[in-house]
Amino acid sequence: MVHTTPDPDFQGVVARLLRVQPEDLAFAPLTGGVSSDIWRVDYAGRTVCAKRALPRLRVKALWEAPVRRNAEEVRWLTIARTCIGEQAGHVIAHDPDAGVALLEWYPPEQWRNWKEALLAGNVDARVAAALGEALGSLNTLAARTPAMATEFANHELFDALRVDPFFRHIAHRYARMPDVVEHLVTARETLVHGDFSPKNVLVDRDGAIRILDAETATFGAAAFDPGYLTAHLLLKHARVWEGAQVSDHALASQQALAAAVLNFWQHFRDRLGRIPEKTMPADGRVIDIILAMVLARIDGKSPVDYLTSAQQDRLRDQASALLASPIAVTVEQFLERWLDNRI
Repeated sequence: MVHTTPDPDFQGVVARLLRVQPEDLAFAPLTGGVSSDIWRVDYAGRTVCAKRALPRLRVKALWEAPVRRNAEEVRWLTIARTCIGEQAGHVIAHDPDAGVALLEWYPPEQWRNWKEALLAGNVDARVAAALGEALGSLNTLAARTPAMATEFANHELFDALRVDPFFRHIAHRYARMPDVVEHLVTARETLVHGDFSPKNVLVDRDGAIRILDAETATFGAAAFDPGYLTAHLLLKHARVWEGAQVSDHALASQQALAAAVLNFWQHFRDRLGRIPEKTMPADGRVIDIILAMVLARIDGKSPVDYLTSAQQDRLRDQASALLASPIAVTVEQFLERWLDNRI
């Protein structure tokens, strides 16, 4: 159930952070997320986005997580802006005790959700390149900042929001999925956003990006973020496949999305720079994450809603077979073969 106004406590926190009276605020609920209450807040000719983490996420399966993730998102965004500037969302104010953050408002007439754009067949190669460069820059910063390992020791949070609902939940069904779980639980390699997917990226007409929703930030597996984003792009690419009756526009969009996948990976690799080998994402680990994420978004606690049953079956068969018997190739070779339907 979506309420038309937030509860008085929430209103009071927002008013205090903005230094106004609650009656001076106008709230409008925003949709699209399962983990937080998100509101547009208008006051005195200005607009902000107010966000509060939920103890239980809005999905069919039972999925609970610590509400302190709101504070971790604020810390990730704050650090990210020192590295990639305005490409990271801007934090206006935050109350960690109340679990409320006020974020910059990005007008929908200027900024569009990248997931929605991709599903509509609008693929901008500049966005994939910018995300690759941004993630590579952040990984490089983390490699040069050892203190992040302690500052973002959010492994319990990452387990509750990512490992358990996506991977451990289906580990009994797929060969080598327990190995993926073990790696994600134990790896301490780089700063991880944890939800680096198209739904958490805003884009404008010029290809500029704003990265949001870092509630799952932790210091963990270097393969996770690049594998996570790549898997989501491959899932969208799979919406059009051989044998389907599709339009020329849909086929062109699929081809553009395939190019975007490779573009992201190339710019990510190029931007990593000379960092310690132990912090580099190993190709085999990235491929494992890609395959595990494809399976998780079909059979995990939060499945995607844009694939047909036939597409799900095809992806499930393909990903589970490859995860069970991995091939020793580079990520680039894997992606080229997957996109050309040669594996």
